[in-house]
Amino acid sequence: MKPAHTPTPQIASASAYLTLLSLEGTHHHVDTTTLRRNSDLFDTMLTLPVPERRHIKEASRCPPIEVFEHDATLSKTLHLINGGSVQWSTIEEAYPILKLAEKWDSQHLLRRIRDQLSSSHIPRTQTLRFFAAAKHFEWTEEARQASRYTLSVDLQAPENAVIFEQLPSKAAESLLDLRRKRSALFRRLLDNPTRFPGGNSSLFFCDNCCTAHPQDDLWHNFKKALDAELAHVPSGAKIVALTDGGDTWVEADACWGARCPTGGCGAPRFDRRFTLLQIRSCIDSLPSTIDP
Repeated sequence: MKPAHTPTPQIASASAYLTLLSLEGTHHHVDTTTLRRNSDLFDTMLTLPVPERRHIKEASRCPPIEVFEHDATLSKTLHLINGGSVQWSTIEEAYPILKLAEKWDSQHLLRRIRDQLSSSHIPRTQTLRFFAAAKHFEWTEEARQASRYTLSVDLQAPENAVIFEQLPSKAAESLLDLRRKRSALFRRLLDNPTRFPGGNSSLFFCDNCCTAHPQDDLWHNFKKALDAELAHVPSGAKIVALTDGGDTWVEADACWGARCPTGGCGAPRFDRRFTLLQIRSCIDSLPSTIDP
């Protein structure tokens, strides 16, 4: 079908609406003013001068404008342009409308969909896909917030690896860099003798009997387990569960069960409550989002 000519402002105001033709051949009617207000592309098109050879009588018939979009995409887009709302179930539902809004240079529509998606379950349930969309459309704050949720995502799982490999290299590297920063800082904090005096010195001192003893591997093994867990699940969810008392680890229990070897003393080697509070403080102080 030969592409239809676009009407002029005078013709548009006379007819009050335009007809958009979908790929399926369906006619979709839309108010001209509403379309122009929501699309810089159409606003520009409808301000173009009328070719002198065309007669107003002929032009007033205003043939449908082919937009080369499917009915489902066009219907939902026009519904949103006309003030409707959509409950998005998946990011895949929104992608065609986002791409069309981008093509039509509809910043208002892009902002509406952006706000709807950001306040939905999608950033948490489809974290990588939402992060990819946020990066594509340059939604800086949304991408930053979504990066927090990616810490719970196993990037090596087949269903996630496919999405991760499709990210632009800079975006993918930013997520990996966030994980590396968290691991490195966590390791430094766990090694801090001020935070954990009972395990990070060559000797451990028993306050109960005022005796110093050679250090053993109990705290070292616990730190290794903590470090490995954060590398495995960068969000630190299992570590948080441990500090909240909702989980138990063999390495942690070995520390809690350790006693001063001085005869007649037997005082606990580690202050369980203090140690867990310090570990939780370490987790809470780690960076949780990518750099702006």
